[in-house]
Amino acid sequence: MSDGELQLYALTKGNCVIHCLRIHFQDEMKEIMQVNSDTKTITCQMCDVDFNNSCGFYYHCKDCIPLDDSDEKVQKLKEIIA
Repeated sequence: MSDGELQLYALTKGNCVIHCLRIHFQDEMKEIMQVNSDTKTITCQMCDVDFNNSCGFYYHCKDCIPLDDSDEKVQKLKEIIA
């Protein structure tokens, strides 16, 4: 492994998807993630679905976030999801 190169080892595909979205798509997630402080739920602003935990929200959002197909990180995410 070269300097600056990250290798992620996860037990499940879902863990890889969630990691990718949390770390590499932070800006996109902030645009569609609404944290409701009174109920402690998270709402997807693209489809108004509520989640009781962040993992459920992140896994769901792979299908909701608007993505630019020409972006290299989007291509990597699609490889993981496929």
